[in-house]
Amino acid sequence: MVDFIQNCIDGVMFGSSYALLAIGFTLIFGVMRRLNLSYGPSIMLG
Repeated sequence: MVDFIQNCIDGVMFGSSYALLAIGFTLIFGVMRRLNLSYGPSIMLG
């Protein structure tokens, strides 16, 4: 049972980080109307 809860928490953490990355790409694309591929490495560096 503890493993299941830990896996659920890990899934939420990874999912939220992917969601933040996707929201950042969407905001940058919405403002600049151009895909800025340097956003991904800057997120990974942070």
